[in-house]
Amino acid sequence: MSSDGPMTPQQLDTRIALHSLKENASLWRIAEGRMNWRSAISFLGPVLLLIFGFLQLLESQEPSRLSNEFVGVTLLVFGVVSLALTIWGVQQCRLNAILEILRRQERTRS
Repeated sequence: MSSDGPMTPQQLDTRIALHSLKENASLWRIAEGRMNWRSAISFLGPVLLLIFGFLQLLESQEPSRLSNEFVGVTLLVFGVVSLALTIWGVQQCRLNAILEILRRQERTRS
């Protein structure tokens, strides 16, 4: 499919069908819950917060380090909340993909 001249109707139909197939494959991957590199990176922040929170708590076992304990608990709370929100966002993305798949199937059936 070169850009030398105008496209024939068959070339246009082929291009539209190929785009539709790629989009449907992407929606199915999301709906099945397969993770790509972007969704894997989105879990990195909350996991790091949890790790640093645990490290701060382990370090604050001495009585003179109460400020580290507060920082550790704060990091743990933010890590748990961030992780929960990330998981919720992934689930919402999956639900939206499923809804879009269902809408497209209804359109093709009617």
